[in-house]
Amino acid sequence: MQVIGTAILMIGILAIMDSKNKPVPQGLEPIVVGMLVLTIGLSMGANCGYPINPTRDLGPRIFTAVAGWGTEVFRAGNNWWWVPVVAPCVGAVLGSMIYEFLVEIHHPIPESALDVPKEKEVPQEDKKGIQVFSVSTDPSLSQRL
Repeated sequence: MQVIGTAILMIGILAIMDSKNKPVPQGLEPIVVGMLVLTIGLSMGANCGYPINPTRDLGPRIFTAVAGWGTEVFRAGNNWWWVPVVAPCVGAVLGSMIYEFLVEIHHPIPESALDVPKEKEVPQEDKKGIQVFSVSTDPSLSQRL
């Protein structure tokens, strides 16, 4: 569930922020992302508790271990602690790849990207007159400092 939830979140965020899609009205992006997070939480939260943020599980475990419960918090549930940390990372990569392969590669290429600008040719006589680096050997400058 953690992989699926984070993959859905990444696909949604990439779709919302992609300027080549039909855009969300300017200024409403945070509200739409918040609604996306709420939807994922409501649909998957009862099973595994907002499975899209590794710090939501790891932070409280670290605090509980430091507060006195020791390493037992990491052994509880048959050493399940690493799944909510690793799975969202895998889901984010998977969601990005899914969006890239199913949506992004189908965007039309702009005409300006097809026209590769050619470098302006500088005549040979002008190349000799271009000063690239100069060193001043005036001894009076160093004595003034």
